[in-house]
Amino acid sequence: MSGICSKECKEIRRIRFRPQTFKICKMCNKEFGPVDRLKKVFCSRDCKHQAMRTGRKTFRKTIQIARNAQSLVAYYISKGKMIRPSICEECKNERKIEAAHYDYAEPLKVRWLCCSCHRKWDKKEPKNATYVIMAGV
Repeated sequence: MSGICSKECKEIRRIRFRPQTFKICKMCNKEFGPVDRLKKVFCSRDCKHQAMRTGRKTFRKTIQIARNAQSLVAYYISKGKMIRPSICEECKNERKIEAAHYDYAEPLKVRWLCCSCHRKWDKKEPKNATYVIMAGV
């Protein structure tokens, strides 16, 4: 053995060292947890079956002006008219860098942020580019 744990040992370590996560049930909107799997979205089998019976699903849609701005930046990058830096403007780390728009009306005015800094910035200063659609309700 070259220091590799068994599958059981890896699973025990993963469960033991992962912080406890609580979620909101997509059906009854009650908090539940700690969850054993991060993909879990319902608090119980009853809520899951109820959602399956009602066909209740949520989708996120992006407004057209935001999609246009994102497409324009992608086009400029692909043609070499805009260069994606390799370092985040906020945390100065080398990660996957995304273009974060100040305003979708000015599509080429962007900040270059890593995914986590982009999410934090959007939470602090939301631009309401997406909206939730409840299908089958």
